[in-house]
Amino acid sequence: MTRSDDLLYNVENYLIRIVSVYDGCLQLTNAVFHLCISDEMVGHGVIVKNLHVARTGVPRRLKMVKKVIKSEERERHAIIHRHSHMDPESERIERLYMHTKETWAANRKHPYSRLINARAHMVKAYTAKRRKEFGTINAGLVDALGPLFDDLLSEYRRQKGRLQKIV
Repeated sequence: MTRSDDLLYNVENYLIRIVSVYDGCLQLTNAVFHLCISDEMVGHGVIVKNLHVARTGVPRRLKMVKKVIKSEERERHAIIHRHSHMDPESERIERLYMHTKETWAANRKHPYSRLINARAHMVKAYTAKRRKEFGTINAGLVDALGPLFDDLLSEYRRQKGRLQKIV
């Protein structure tokens, strides 16, 4: 496994998991409201249109979470259903990692050590760029999840109080 493989794996893993956060929010909403919708059937429309949920501020909060990750959904679906994540920078990095010392011809214009340095520089720059991009997404997600969790906690306490009266 090369460094470019590792980089690609981590970017894909992040993109898949960040979109999965929203699925977890829908599952949590299903549980807090005791909707009893089977896991396979839980989806945005089913949850936010449910009368118990629709009467609260939770649909608006869920939409805020969805808005943060919306830009990554298409890429996540492409990774899962069609092909690996590829952008021009990561493709170039991958091509540079195809060469080994053995495959690098001695008669090349530049020595192999220069290729190693160029690859390292490109990986660092790409990683810094993606880290900043993902940090922005994470910060937006934290800002959106806080109010959602507050609303869900309030509903949970309401449901708990209601159930305690019955039991």
